[in-house]
Amino acid sequence: MDVVAVHAQAKPDAVAYVEDARRWTWRELFDRRNRLASSLTKLGLARGETAIVYAPNSLEYLLASGAVRAVNALPVPMNHRLVADEVLYILDHSDAAVVFVGDPFVPIAEQIRSRAPNVRTWILTGAERRPWASSLDDLVQRGSPEAPAVDPTQGLGGSMIYTGGTTGKPKGAVRSGVNRRLTLDLMQALGMIHEGQVHLVAGPLYHSAPGSFALFTTVLGGTVVVMRKFEPEQALHLIHTHQVTSTFMAPTLVKRILDLPEAVRARYDVASMKSLVVAAAPCPMRVKEEALRYFGPCFYEFYG
Repeated sequence: MDVVAVHAQAKPDAVAYVEDARRWTWRELFDRRNRLASSLTKLGLARGETAIVYAPNSLEYLLASGAVRAVNALPVPMNHRLVADEVLYILDHSDAAVVFVGDPFVPIAEQIRSRAPNVRTWILTGAERRPWASSLDDLVQRGSPEAPAVDPTQGLGGSMIYTGGTTGKPKGAVRSGVNRRLTLDLMQALGMIHEGQVHLVAGPLYHSAPGSFALFTTVLGGTVVVMRKFEPEQALHLIHTHQVTSTFMAPTLVKRILDLPEAVRARYDVASMKSLVVAAAPCPMRVKEEALRYFGPCFYEFYG
């Protein structure tokens, strides 16, 4: 099922993605996704191949991942903290055919690209331009607005997430396709299925959970609000401004919000929150209790 097509038809002018002052409606997202998918197909990206997404949180990050899935290829998020040789290892190990590169990471791409012969296409997602790379904006502009053919075996699209490499080299964990029924059950269990869902991406999209919850929100037809970089007061501002109903945060991010002066926290209305999901590390009981006092009875924690 092409969920973007479904929501674009049902509510074309509703907002799908938000980043700072930018808004993409479902109609605009559908058009951009189709055009980028068309250009990727023309560049030779085929079913089952991998495309690295090495970029900061942004609408373009979500667009790149969605377009890769639309052509039945696998998006592979790249950790921002890796040094050049580690990035090169993942390019080689994943057998990446395409690499999307955000502006902060262009210097590393320039440093390693001559040692990554299997990469056929480099795509710059931001304002930077290089003679050896295509521009995401240009690919969107040149692509066809026609939706790619839907593969009924695809599910909601797959991905490959690399492990931290604490017991050796990082390993790519392939998710060949997200099961819609299991996704709905998970979202229901975490209190994230409700009318008018607005989800805040607070953590880096290269981590499994922030990227997955952004995808799940898109599946459900909610609005995804993207933070380029986490700042505690800015997170409260976005919750207040966009009436955010759900977010995922590691315990450290929740603690940074709770460590703000009470007078600062009091400026923002967070009553819209229905689901604050916490994982990735043990959460101290004090943080849980304070989170419940401030955000209300919306705290969910999971393990694994």
